[in-house]
Amino acid sequence: MARVAVFDSGLGGVSVLAAIRDALPPATRYSYCADGAFFPYGPRSEAEIEARVRAVIHALLRHETDRPDVVVIACNTASTAALAAVRADHPQMPFVGVVPAIKPAASLSKSRVIGLLATPGTVRRAYSDQLIRQFAADCVVVRHGAQKLADLAEQVVARGGVQQAADLRPAVEAEIAPLFTDHRLDTVVLGCTHYPLVRHWLSEAAPWPVTWLDSGEAVARQVLRVLPADSLTRPEQGGSHSWNTAASVGFTAAMMAMGLGKPHVLPVQPALTGHGG
Repeated sequence: MARVAVFDSGLGGVSVLAAIRDALPPATRYSYCADGAFFPYGPRSEAEIEARVRAVIHALLRHETDRPDVVVIACNTASTAALAAVRADHPQMPFVGVVPAIKPAASLSKSRVIGLLATPGTVRRAYSDQLIRQFAADCVVVRHGAQKLADLAEQVVARGGVQQAADLRPAVEAEIAPLFTDHRLDTVVLGCTHYPLVRHWLSEAAPWPVTWLDSGEAVARQVLRVLPADSLTRPEQGGSHSWNTAASVGFTAAMMAMGLGKPHVLPVQPALTGHGG
């Protein structure tokens, strides 16, 4: 049976993992890897993120007993900064990245005013500029780089969900307030995989109804496309498990609740430089 590895800076990737699980056979095996020692990625430079992601993926593939059939970079910031580099490092491994859902947002918007809610790094990145030029040139795009929203969503999941973390709700609502400056805004791209984890709060905090879009289902479809043809019928090997670059009680609880077992601590060597290898 197929094995899918999902990597994120923290727990945001569980929103993508949920979409993949819905699309793939129940017997599919998963490895979830988080970089808790370097979380959050949002405030860091593109060069830092690229080097770090390359180092973590290198360590993950070296320590995985059962080599994955595909690796999903379930982090917008990591994907826009490092996807090309990890593909160059591991040319035989299929990688699937996550990019902001600008194209479907532009297609859905009736007012032609869409929002991009993401980390400060993703909002500023040249890749986001390219997506907007390519797919939303006829739209007004309101960009908001939320400084703390990913960290707040991480805390919500680590505590066990929105009911257990209700005290964080005002801070989450304050994080999105600057997005709503144009009353024509009708569609918002959730440009960080952490954000769907608090989608209910975001929806209720919006001053008027908008459509919220994330990339989870699109990533799941791409995973199905790139999986080797024989992987879905291969005899089962090993179970699902998880990794983190730093020990975390909240992360452990989340992984156990998802059936991914107690996390192993992933040792990461100094960040890679250059390309290839």
